[in-house]
Amino acid sequence: MIQPDGNTTSKNTLIPDDPEALESLVAGFVNAGADFIFTTGGTGIGPKDFTVDVIKPMLQKEIPGIMELIRFKYGSIKPNALISRAVAGVTDKTLIYTLPGSVKAVNEYCAEITPTLRHSILMLNGIDSH
Repeated sequence: MIQPDGNTTSKNTLIPDDPEALESLVAGFVNAGADFIFTTGGTGIGPKDFTVDVIKPMLQKEIPGIMELIRFKYGSIKPNALISRAVAGVTDKTLIYTLPGSVKAVNEYCAEITPTLRHSILMLNGIDSH
């Protein structure tokens, strides 16, 4: 979270393959006022890929463009990227991104997401930066 003094705090949490645990954890971070939540894993079509199914209903506003861009950009090189069901969106004032489990894919996704974060936070807080 971004603190009033401009410093940031972060927390990494590893949970078992448990949809209820994921929902509870994400809801807790939203309620605590987290600015961003990034999940990793569970965005595919396998039997344990439930992350999107848990997170999508929690979103008050979906931000489809960022994940569409990522699927298009990387899917044109690696067709397996087109199978990703990753979503991005907002709950209260928290931006939530579901990322794949692959470290390489997380880096690729973050390369596209990171440039949008500042503007997104400003928008969520009603600050017109145009």
